[in-house]
Amino acid sequence: MQPITKENSKYFYKSKYWYKITWFTFLWIILYTQIAKAISINAVVNAILTLFPFLGILALVPLGTLNVLKSYLKKEPYNKYRTFYLLGYLFFWFLLLALIVAVVIDIKKFNI
Repeated sequence: MQPITKENSKYFYKSKYWYKITWFTFLWIILYTQIAKAISINAVVNAILTLFPFLGILALVPLGTLNVLKSYLKKEPYNKYRTFYLLGYLFFWFLLLALIVAVVIDIKKFNI
């Protein structure tokens, strides 16, 4: 078995890639919703430009978290950076959990 080096630490680089895409998508959702308030956009277009990036985040966060955990299990290099990405993914998990709790509370409040 060959030692894991920078060239063959694939899980770390996948998690790094998914992390960047997740942040850009998260920033898009925040900035777009603020811009959409200032200008009038069709409601359907507004919903599409908000919903699809959110669904992307729902897919990217578990995928990136799995890659970080595989990187830990394979003992790939870049310990400090792996921890940084793992904490970033935990932040996104917290946001997703808070959103789910808020939606459930709203549904219970309005009896939908």
